[in-house]
Amino acid sequence: ITILEYFRLRRSKENLDEIVICENPEIFEEAKKLGKGVIFMSGHQANWEAALLDITRHISGVAVGKPIKNPYLYDWVVSLREMFGGKVINPKKAISTGIKELQKGHFVGMACDQALPESSYSHSFLGVRAWSSSSPALLSYRTGAPLVVLTIQRKSEKYYIRYSPLMWPNRNNSLKPEV
Repeated sequence: ITILEYFRLRRSKENLDEIVICENPEIFEEAKKLGKGVIFMSGHQANWEAALLDITRHISGVAVGKPIKNPYLYDWVVSLREMFGGKVINPKKAISTGIKELQKGHFVGMACDQALPESSYSHSFLGVRAWSSSSPALLSYRTGAPLVVLTIQRKSEKYYIRYSPLMWPNRNNSLKPEV
């Protein structure tokens, strides 16, 4: 379903509001008004691309995207992701580019349910050890920008986005425990 939805999203430039509904836009607006930038994080739920497209219509920024091995397919996916002016960056540049973008008041978006097993940040999930990226927390700690967790659900051929309240780093704590 997700793969087929890429084609639908590609054709949605003029009517994205008809298929992507934000349930609590006031959180997004609050984050945007701060001018500090904001870090959006999610998992690969429903179709992450729909949320990214909705965000990039309203604020400049970058999303971290793992390259696909097929260069033609990757170029096509990137052109979809960048349809409203956002940019896709390689995970290797997530921290350095993320800091620069946040300092400009832009956003950084990440799907954080992919991380290397060598990471020290893992937890039990459904009885299996699961790793997640610490990059959003590191960026928040280093820049003071808030984190916002977004969820996206597919219901009746529409996508519903919900934002968490803004989460701020406590920079009085040392880095590792705060991350």
